[in-house]
Amino acid sequence: MAIGAPLYATATIPSGKGTVAWPSGAAAGQVAVLNLGGTTTSKRVAPDGWLLAKHTPSTDSYWRVVTAADLAAAVAVTAYVAHLTCYSGAGRVGAVTDLGNVSPGVTTTVSGAAAHVWGRGKSTLTPSGSLGADLINAAYNNRRYNCWAVLGTTPDGMG
Repeated sequence: MAIGAPLYATATIPSGKGTVAWPSGAAAGQVAVLNLGGTTTSKRVAPDGWLLAKHTPSTDSYWRVVTAADLAAAVAVTAYVAHLTCYSGAGRVGAVTDLGNVSPGVTTTVSGAAAHVWGRGKSTLTPSGSLGADLINAAYNNRRYNCWAVLGTTPDGMG
């Protein structure tokens, strides 16, 4: 089974504590990736049951396999910006190193994979194909955040 197109939702949370809704079409059994942006002095927190994929001084990435109970309520987070992406056909998330930056990646339980890239910048993020508009983190010098997904078709996922 190949990984399905990403389902994507975002939230900008000026107070630093709030929720991000599940993307439309999210379902039990999908793999969810939760990317949180804050400041270098703020703590980013996901609910219990989310596994940390990567921590940096101003961002954190988490993942989990979605359950029916998860979908009953929005995801409560401590962060200023949140990206929540769900993938069908995925089995787990692992860290992938690229040019010294670490981004969460999603692999399938069979052939195929997806690269899930979470980025932050001081100005508009320019790579095409982002999942949505840049989110602006007013608490951190108006830093911009976005996500990209590259779905693979070969067993190693990127060919």
